Amino acid sequence: MNMMASTPQLGPYGTVNNPIDSNSFAVVDSFNPALIARWTFFDLARGEKINASTEGAKAEELLFNMTVRNTVLDLNMKYYQLFAKQNLLQSLEKDYEANLQQLNNLLAKQNYDNTLETSSAVTRTKTTLYLQLDELIKAYVDYTKASAAAAKAMGLPIGKLMKPSDSFSMQPMNAWVMNLQDTLDHALDHREEIKLAKTIAKSQNHLATSLLYSYLPKISIFGYGSYSNESGILDFSMGTEKDFGAYREGWEGNVGLMFSWMFDGTLAAKSTSLRYAAKQQMQKAKETENLVAEQVSTTYAEYIAAKLSLANAKMALASALETRKLTQKLNSATSTDYSNAAQSVSDAAKNYAGAIFKYNATLSMLYRFSSIWPSGVSEELNSAVKILKEE
Repeated sequence: MNMMASTPQLGPYGTVNNPIDSNSFAVVDSFNPALIARWTFFDLARGEKINASTEGAKAEELLFNMTVRNTVLDLNMKYYQLFAKQNLLQSLEKDYEANLQQLNNLLAKQNYDNTLETSSAVTRTKTTLYLQLDELIKAYVDYTKASAAAAKAMGLPIGKLMKPSDSFSMQPMNAWVMNLQDTLDHALDHREEIKLAKTIAKSQNHLATSLLYSYLPKISIFGYGSYSNESGILDFSMGTEKDFGAYREGWEGNVGLMFSWMFDGTLAAKSTSLRYAAKQQMQKAKETENLVAEQVSTTYAEYIAAKLSLANAKMALASALETRKLTQKLNSATSTDYSNAAQSVSDAAKNYAGAIFKYNATLSMLYRFSSIWPSGVSEELNSAVKILKEE
């Protein structure tokens, strides 16, 4: 409600004409809503900015995939190494127990056959046990270190150590089914590092184009609409006791086109800089392709070598175990024969554990370098990406 005094008042456009005398006043209620709207339907720069943002979102997803792939590879390597250390430790413990039993047998024999040969066999067997005990201590230390490294990779609380599951058996993984050329082609088509550089280049090119398009005019539809409603006593005279009531309402609106330009001399320079950065990213993509080809070729060759080494190490361990078994049964075998057989088993066990680790490690690297997800990882990754997008 507006109260108008009897003296002239200054409004936005000057002094009120025909002021009401000192014995009159006015009381007016007014309601005046208004709406202003503008829609820019021609803006070439906006479309390029949207494209740049879309490519940026793709780049973030590629970075996420790269992180997951590196994490999966790191966990595989840590876990395989841990199990290899555990497998070696268990093998050394079995060998130590077998040699300890051999020593007990020799000591029992020495009670009734205390010859120089028997004494020499006892001494040699003790020496072998001391050496194996030293290996056991080192194996325990290596196992503890591997357990701590795996726990760190898994994000376990500080001070916690990781132990392989009792149900997990360290066996060679399934063989790689793709040949070298197919593996290379798949890697070059799917490696996130290559796609990331190209995606960033696309985003920068879109941004560069959007800056140049900013010089072009933007065309918008402009609309204005208002409604006015006023009612009340416009003039009430105390002298005549007369009043003049009034009511007034109405609509007002207009529509038009609006043109706008941006004049900024630095936009062309910024656009050129972005184009140059995009070319650098494309060069980086080319260099990454060469690196990927080298990684895949080298790892594939290492996998083939590890596959052959694994088969050889398995046969060597079986042969060493059989030799030690036969040496224990032969009464004619000397202490040197048994010591050599025991050491051969220890060496063969180390080689076999290392061969399994090398084989599985190279296979895991082939999955990583060729951008192929191991079984079960892709589904979990898709779920994680979906959760991140929802957040």
